[in-house]
Amino acid sequence: MMDIGFVMLGVMPMREIVVGRVARPLKVLRPDQPRPKDKKEYLAFDRPKHVKLVTSFVLKGENGGTTVTAELRATATDPGTARWIARAWPVVGPPSEAFARGWLEAIAKRVATTSTPPPTL
Repeated sequence: MMDIGFVMLGVMPMREIVVGRVARPLKVLRPDQPRPKDKKEYLAFDRPKHVKLVTSFVLKGENGGTTVTAELRATATDPGTARWIARAWPVVGPPSEAFARGWLEAIAKRVATTSTPPPTL
């Protein structure tokens, strides 16, 4: 994720990882997006017509194993973009959720092919 513009926003070891990214709506996958280099730059970013995306991966111990969930959030850098997101979310939300499912599947695959079992929380 870090190689596609995400920056680390927070880590609670063995509990949660939070990453963020800045993008223009409908141009999220383009390589010419702004790329804050760290948490400080991410938090300070306020260029209009952009969204600040946050993904949180939470680990929860249950049934003798660990469940990983993902939560996605987006906030606009200006009121016009916020209105656009509110109108467009029914359309752009499902693909965003598909990306999260893909990340979770990649985590599961990596855990399944690792010789060291993941710790149980």
